[in-house]
Amino acid sequence: MDKYYNYDVNLSTAWITVNRACNFRCKWCYAECSDYKIEDDMSLELAKKILNVLVEIGIKHIILIGGEPSMWKNIFEFSDYCKEKSVSCGMVTNACLFGDDRYWKRFLKSPSSSIGISVKGITEQQFENIVGAKTLYRQTMIGLERLLNYFPNSSVSIVYSNLFNYDDLLLIATRCRELGAKMFQLGGCSATIDGNCANDGFMVDKDSFVETILKIFPILNELYEGRVVLEPRLPLCVFPKDFLKKLISEGQIQNMCHVQNRSGIVFDNDGYILPCNSMVEVKMGKIGKDFSNGKELLALLNSDDIRSGYVEMLKYPSEECTFCDLNDYCRGGCIVNWTVLDPGICHRIVEE
Repeated sequence: MDKYYNYDVNLSTAWITVNRACNFRCKWCYAECSDYKIEDDMSLELAKKILNVLVEIGIKHIILIGGEPSMWKNIFEFSDYCKEKSVSCGMVTNACLFGDDRYWKRFLKSPSSSIGISVKGITEQQFENIVGAKTLYRQTMIGLERLLNYFPNSSVSIVYSNLFNYDDLLLIATRCRELGAKMFQLGGCSATIDGNCANDGFMVDKDSFVETILKIFPILNELYEGRVVLEPRLPLCVFPKDFLKKLISEGQIQNMCHVQNRSGIVFDNDGYILPCNSMVEVKMGKIGKDFSNGKELLALLNSDDIRSGYVEMLKYPSEECTFCDLNDYCRGGCIVNWTVLDPGICHRIVEE
């Protein structure tokens, strides 16, 4: 246990995985192991049960994820139910279905409270080679523009995998800006876990990642007038200290997630609690079996077994991290990546 963490749960947000189906086939996707089965949709009854429990413990904001949550057959009815419960219901989407006129008209009757747009590609070639859905390119561009106009303060995000180069990233950021994006989030590609196997096949090697970020960030920052956030998912010490100091002072770096500060939980499509949607095998409890109300949920999450699991998961990757002055911002980045990274890349940063 260190100066920052006491491992108590401190929930402010929940993610609900409403389906595993998706109209894209992105090569790096963490959901690939699910086979994108349509029959894996969460039932409306289960979604409402989860929401009711979350309301009991004071959660006011949830985010729907998948798969592709816009494909969930119950999405509009559930969105209306969230409004009845005074809960903000957001969604992370690839924007494709919003380019369909009939779907868009229905969405406008029961809109989400907020939208996070995960951009997978911006050209037909990228859709063919990376997204695996060339025929959906034009519809997705229509949907992207519609969402950016309807939610003027929404951000677009992209995962920087080794399928993209500097020119690809700049083209995507520029095109999104032209379509109306006002904020841009650039995240590193993490490893994925399937059973006992970790796969880093689409991660950018550390040195190339740092080189590209240092080159492109000033350009993106000017393009988006300072509204750019970097989520490297690597230990921050791989970057120059002056670069980090500027981003931290401007609030433009985000490297710790809800797992590390225990501020959120994820429900999978069967109602199991996961630490993270990339850790589908780590099931911490199930609604209706291990808890049925808010009090029981908090008791479960603060139980000795769950706390000890977080103590193990959140160990510093290196002794160098223990006394680093930036560990309140970092803690080594994405914990899943430490299944493949060498702790030797870490070094202590001392603030002057």
